[in-house]
Amino acid sequence: MTECPSVRVVLTACAVLIATLVPSSPAAAQSAYVSPEIGWSQARRLTAGGRIGVEGPAGLDLVGQALVFFPETDAVGDAGVGVSRSAWEGSVNALYLFDRSRTLSPYLGVGVRYGRSRTAVVVDGLRATVDRSGPDLNLILGVVLVRLPGHPFLEWKREPSGTITTVGVRLALGSR
Repeated sequence: MTECPSVRVVLTACAVLIATLVPSSPAAAQSAYVSPEIGWSQARRLTAGGRIGVEGPAGLDLVGQALVFFPETDAVGDAGVGVSRSAWEGSVNALYLFDRSRTLSPYLGVGVRYGRSRTAVVVDGLRATVDRSGPDLNLILGVVLVRLPGHPFLEWKREPSGTITTVGVRLALGSR
């Protein structure tokens, strides 16, 4: 996939943004975390990625996220037709956790995402490419199991292309 360097750039930019928001004072009521995640996209199938986040005061988290999609190419074209598809997105999200002290802590969020998808079809040596990219908003609903090691989470994200369901764990970078 040719977009992998772009995904790394988005993930690095999100990491730098979050790192600048983490105060250096040990008395700060924030902790940072990273999360590997896997999921399923309604439009593009299997997805994998990661996020970096900062827990803020009053249940507010700021999260940078990058996802790479692995869309199917089977049954997209007839025999003898070459098809390649790729897609990725990066987003910055604000999440509100209703109660961090509960075993099952629900959260809601909103975010801004930038995504890119490309489909190329080759027939008899002729190539046609559709390339879509741009920003969009997303709405987020999730739950985190705060009392389990790694704080596993399940999240649903609604965007213009459909729903993305992801699961992952939160690995602490710093603590209160």
